[in-house]
Amino acid sequence: MPAELSQMRLVDSMMHETRNPLNAIAIHLEIVSEKLRKSGASANVDSNLQAMRSQLARVDELLKKFASFMLPKKRGDGAFPLSSAVELALELLDYERRRKNVEVAARIEAGLAVQTAERSAASSLVLALLLNSLDRAPSGSRVEVSVGAENGKVAVVISNSGVRQLEADYHSSALEALCLQSGAKLIRREDAWVVSFPGIQPS
Repeated sequence: MPAELSQMRLVDSMMHETRNPLNAIAIHLEIVSEKLRKSGASANVDSNLQAMRSQLARVDELLKKFASFMLPKKRGDGAFPLSSAVELALELLDYERRRKNVEVAARIEAGLAVQTAERSAASSLVLALLLNSLDRAPSGSRVEVSVGAENGKVAVVISNSGVRQLEADYHSSALEALCLQSGAKLIRREDAWVVSFPGIQPS
């Protein structure tokens, strides 16, 4: 079974198994809220009920974003939406950024998309690059992320300001395998990872 199809089935299963109980909790929360309202006791717990609704909505939104990142929808021309994939990955990794006490500066040209051999590999490549960069970033440092088009290619550049490139074997074999699967080219600079995709696809 192709890796992308396996991943699609896994994400579909995960979404089903998590959103069903979330929907059930939301329904029962409203039933409890109505019972409390009829009993005249709702005023004492309104803020608690609202907080629960807010947190349920937050979890549901995170699940949707996770599914969208893992299996981004193809555009009409079949292209992979690279700009939005990087933006979404940064959102999903915000906890990791805060945990490491790292600043992320992003410059992402909107609407860039590329043709890729496998969408799931392209998503995994974006994720691996960002995680690698956060892993090697000291507390209080800065990670710069840019996505732009030049000379018929779309490039993702992720650099750690003031941090020299780590040893050549630092996850590079895994990154190169993902590049091979997705049709991208990996370039290691002294302080940055650069991934280049051929063929700009207009939005």
